Amino acid sequence: MRTRRWALKGLLLTLILALIPALKISADAAGPQTPSCGNYKVTTNEVIAGVKFPKGTYQINTFGISCAKVMGSKGLFAQFLKLKDKDPLPKPWRYLADAIGAPKFSSGPGVGFRVQLISAMPTKSPTPTLTTIGDPEGAIGATPTPTPTPTPTPTPTPTVKPWVPPTAPTSWSDVVQNADGIAYWAWKKSADKIELSSSKLGLVEILMGPNVVINNPVPLVALNLVSRLSANYEEPKKVVVVYAGEKDIEWGQKQVDEFCAGRTCGYDVGGEAKKACNVPVTPCWGGFALRSHRTNIPLIYMTASEWGKTDRSHTSGTLEAHEYFHTIQDLLLANGSLDVVPRWFTEGSASWVQRATIYSSDFSKYEIERNLDNNDTLSRNKRTAAWLEKFLDPDYTTGWDKWNGNEYDSWAIYDVGSLATEVMVAVGGPDKFLDLFKITGSGKSFTQAFESIYGISWRDGVKIIAQAIVAQQK
Repeated sequence: MRTRRWALKGLLLTLILALIPALKISADAAGPQTPSCGNYKVTTNEVIAGVKFPKGTYQINTFGISCAKVMGSKGLFAQFLKLKDKDPLPKPWRYLADAIGAPKFSSGPGVGFRVQLISAMPTKSPTPTLTTIGDPEGAIGATPTPTPTPTPTPTPTPTVKPWVPPTAPTSWSDVVQNADGIAYWAWKKSADKIELSSSKLGLVEILMGPNVVINNPVPLVALNLVSRLSANYEEPKKVVVVYAGEKDIEWGQKQVDEFCAGRTCGYDVGGEAKKACNVPVTPCWGGFALRSHRTNIPLIYMTASEWGKTDRSHTSGTLEAHEYFHTIQDLLLANGSLDVVPRWFTEGSASWVQRATIYSSDFSKYEIERNLDNNDTLSRNKRTAAWLEKFLDPDYTTGWDKWNGNEYDSWAIYDVGSLATEVMVAVGGPDKFLDLFKITGSGKSFTQAFESIYGISWRDGVKIIAQAIVAQQK
């Protein structure tokens, strides 16, 4: 009876979440989301939608929209300045009156720009004129000439140098040379894909354990962002999401057992709930994804706990994004098991996707997440090119044995794997890296698929990826 009651609760939550706009993100009131697009001079005092914009130089930052659409004589800011003082902004644009800091305009969640006055234009004072009627009393001869008031030297307007993006890698031949641009251009290409795409997220059924503590109250935001990144590829028509805490392990395992009854998920799932929440050995922080081979419906199992309230992976949506991307991988590899691609690619690509989607409107936050996730390889314990090449396995055929043993730290599949994925996306964009799953799933080997997509052999690709990662170490 308890299971039925909480299943109903999950369904009700599904209906409630379905009424929430798919991308209701707090970025509406965010600060500058990307480096400055440059400066814009307003030559006369203006009013936009009833808000005063005194003449001066404004620095413009965009979020979720290109600088080209906002800047210039035909850009959005120029269009807004041409409106009459009380004219409303063109739909769907609105002025964020409650935003912190400089004025901000938004056309929807995570999309907009801010304008910050960095130097006001002084208003010229009229030159005083001396008018003399007749001769002043006691004056002899001509009317005296007034002493001119010295004009102060104007303070030069400070110029903020526009941020210039790093040089973009254009091919495998220059990616090492332009390694400083890998992170930005992988983010930019994925952010552009998300901005221009629509979500295809199917039905989401959410089940919560009797004692669950929700750490991320808007899980559909993460799933929608991943759906937009994967817009050109197949997605599950339905997905079941189970949230369980350390007091719900028995309940959570029952959901998994019933979902995978008869080994329809392909292996013995007994004990999976305990592995995800193995208190007190580890915090209650794990998650995993399964797919029923009978119904083709995936299940995402998420832990939720008091501890998770202080963990960015559980509060930001990156955990949901990671596990949902695993379900897309599984669909793309439908004709083969997950181990037809290297384990570092399965976990590393999901790790890269989680930060590329959740922080798609904010490169600075993407960088912060990247620095935390990849600190081991890029800074603390710098891997050599030879080590990386061996780890990535230039002769990969199938199987995960080499990454399941003690030869490598288990975190390396996430750390190195996400950096390797980032290189691929910087060179070819997000669709080519997704094609690597799709074409391998169609029957080709991983090495054959890589060469058919990128035009170089996997053995040569491994060398370049390893060198590109080393070139980014600080």
